[in-house]
Amino acid sequence: AALLLGSKEAAAVKDRFLTLYKEKVVSATEGRDGRKAGPLATAAFAPLFKMMTHDDFAALVPDVCRVLRRTPELYMAHLAASIPHLSVDASRYVESFTTILVERLSSEALRADAVALVTSLAAQSSDVSSLTALGSEVVKKVAGKGVRNWQERIGLAEGLRVLLTLPKGKGVAPLAEEALQPVAALVDKEANDETKNTLLAVLGACMRRTETLPAEAAKTLCKNFESGSDSVRRAALLCAAEALQATELLAGAGGLVPSLCKVVQTAEKKPGLRGDAVHAALMLVKVAPHDPAAEAEMDKCKFWGYLTSPGSYFCALPSLDGLGAGVGVALA
Repeated sequence: AALLLGSKEAAAVKDRFLTLYKEKVVSATEGRDGRKAGPLATAAFAPLFKMMTHDDFAALVPDVCRVLRRTPELYMAHLAASIPHLSVDASRYVESFTTILVERLSSEALRADAVALVTSLAAQSSDVSSLTALGSEVVKKVAGKGVRNWQERIGLAEGLRVLLTLPKGKGVAPLAEEALQPVAALVDKEANDETKNTLLAVLGACMRRTETLPAEAAKTLCKNFESGSDSVRRAALLCAAEALQATELLAGAGGLVPSLCKVVQTAEKKPGLRGDAVHAALMLVKVAPHDPAAEAEMDKCKFWGYLTSPGSYFCALPSLDGLGAGVGVALA
């Protein structure tokens, strides 16, 4: 209460709580007999995090990093939940956590906690350069030879997407530029569908941030539109849709049009693809006004007939149950 109300004794109370936090939470999570810091500890010490100064948190970081190296499974989730309570900017501390985060993102068991910590640090940091430096290390790791399996790669990709989708404007563009080519190459080579889907989400963010649609990336997307598994096809469509949020790409997206039209055509005979056809149609309608050649290709494929004919499967879609929120929004 003294911490929250800012009483005269607040400084002394804060010091006592800092000592208590180090003993009962940080030190208690270390070692073979360590205890996991759970939601109760997070709630109990939230006022302390709110009152911490830079000096307070900086003094705590070495102990925190030591625990994250030794017993991260007991402490990382708590730290991720506690950082949003800080009143100070976390930018200057991102570097201290970078090596640990890259390592923990590679761990299947710790992936969710590591992604949560990246998210918390990113939201609490105003200096984009510290976050792009973290992202650069993630790119080097995910595209390097040290990744042993798809489980390691998927966590790294999830952490990278968090950084690429930050509402930080143009500041994230250098990271997207660095990641674009290696991520596109990984998408093309990846055999595991879950990892490929995650990498496609990263690729979409890269293309939107850089406002570019490289020919090789377009070729990879088209391949997955036409011959990928159901989940990969949907992930590829969502990747392209995210990229095309950058309106500068609409005039150069003609290479996607034949494959998008094929999705719409195939869905006539394969009802299971009709949700995908809605996403494809939405992109085609967006591209057409910006690319005469694309519109000509759409006419050749009789796209407008699928969209407007009274007997078209598109006309029946709004009445279907279980359409899904994403497909419903795209259809609208």
